[in-house]
Amino acid sequence: MAEDINRNLRDHESNVSDWHLKNAVIYLYKFFDLFNTKWFTGQLPQAVISFKKTRVTTLGHYNYGRNEFGLRHEINLNALYLERPFCQILATLLHEMVHLEEDARGMKPKKSRGNHHTKYFIDRSKALGIPSDDKGHLIDMTEPFTSFIQAYGVKIIKEAPGAKKLKKGHSNLKKYSCGCTNVRVGSKRFSAVCRFCGKEFVQVE
Repeated sequence: MAEDINRNLRDHESNVSDWHLKNAVIYLYKFFDLFNTKWFTGQLPQAVISFKKTRVTTLGHYNYGRNEFGLRHEINLNALYLERPFCQILATLLHEMVHLEEDARGMKPKKSRGNHHTKYFIDRSKALGIPSDDKGHLIDMTEPFTSFIQAYGVKIIKEAPGAKKLKKGHSNLKKYSCGCTNVRVGSKRFSAVCRFCGKEFVQVE
């Protein structure tokens, strides 16, 4: 069940006059409602849409439980990737709505090696036309998703809908190798001998 603060925040985001994302969020909430009615029988609680910068490997995420402000049902669309075609952003929104559906049903998945996409999620996403791989990465946009958003004037652009063109992260760690093993070290000074081959680690990049 949606909390009043979620509805109030939606109203605030949609009406604030000096925010460059105002028009985008209005359109996204419009599609949240359309998707909710079309594929979730209108039963999903009101989500809060945010635009925080997160890991470069993530297009968006759903926050299970409460976030740092005590809010529930937060869908974040990574601010690093808001320049993507709108159809792809909508695919990410619908992807996170499936997580919201699981949460609303008490189906919080168990994380496994960084993955938290259940068999239900994979099957549900495929049925909606936004199939994901076993890590939850969007791999295509198909029916019925494509026809549905096209009916509202959204152009389908399929180039790299998922992780293909994600930005590369930057690391300050330096790579060392002994010949049989590679390690990355943040310390400016590093000296070690490999216990397997007996050779000293040397910096390789």
